[in-house]
Amino acid sequence: MRNPSNKLIEDIIKEKSHKDDKLVDIIMETLSLGKEAAYRRLRGEVPYTLDDILIIAAKFNISLDAIIGRKQHGAVLINADIIDIDDPVYSYNKYLLSQTAIFKEVTRRENGKAFMAFNLIPYVLYSNYQTLHKFRLYRWIHQMNASGNQLSFKDTHLLDEVWATNQTALKEFSRIQHVDFIFDKELFLNQVKEILLFVQLNLIDKETLAQLKNELLQLLEDIEEMSYTSAQKEVTRSIFIANVSFESCYLFFEADDYCMSGLRTLGISVITSQDAWLCQQQRRWIESLKRYSTLISVSGEINRLAFINKQKEYIKMLDI
Repeated sequence: MRNPSNKLIEDIIKEKSHKDDKLVDIIMETLSLGKEAAYRRLRGEVPYTLDDILIIAAKFNISLDAIIGRKQHGAVLINADIIDIDDPVYSYNKYLLSQTAIFKEVTRRENGKAFMAFNLIPYVLYSNYQTLHKFRLYRWIHQMNASGNQLSFKDTHLLDEVWATNQTALKEFSRIQHVDFIFDKELFLNQVKEILLFVQLNLIDKETLAQLKNELLQLLEDIEEMSYTSAQKEVTRSIFIANVSFESCYLFFEADDYCMSGLRTLGISVITSQDAWLCQQQRRWIESLKRYSTLISVSGEINRLAFINKQKEYIKMLDI
């Protein structure tokens, strides 16, 4: 008789995997087993060990309660993609790889969608620009550095490997079929304030300030262009401007047999989860923000111009 616990584990794995993936291959790869050992588990002849279950839970972001069939309301397994201050550039590269993996999961399945609410300029937009991208990491390193040593912006460097990983991540994100962006009305203001702080600390020189201002203006043009053309491409990008404030950045990805929720934390990192209950709550929250927002894509020209002009005013604050 087949072990019912094995079937429960395998059913959960199927839910988290692509429909074309073979279960035996998944078990072999995940648990580093030979084909016969994997088949013995699939036939129920050998139960999954506690070590097996822990590996499966970590691999697929599955709650242990869900695996043993006693899911507690609100108890979920999360993955913390936290950047390590002791080796920030290396761990940042690992973080980008984890984001790339999420984008790939969405794009390799049917009906891929992303719903994202930002009170700061989103990574998937600013990281196309090297100086802005470098500034976000620099700002985080400076704040987390407890030694008090003030490294200047020009003395901070991004490895070529990091930039290459970043470009791969952006390419995968660009393939997601449908994305809804919800932006705070003051999207650019916080970025401008942070730049001005480092100018006042004499850690950013005039040349770098000019580069940052120029890239912010180019980025704003990208957003405006996206709002005009979002319905004219194979992939759609809808932009909403929130009429309410929200305290963090919220992410939700879905495709056939897949979901992922994300929440920005510690300035630059993200905590994610594939827990179905948490994904549902995250989507409901983002949809609620959308209801209190104004669509500026394609239509809504007056609101679009008002938003763009306001962001330009914020950027002009860098004229010092």
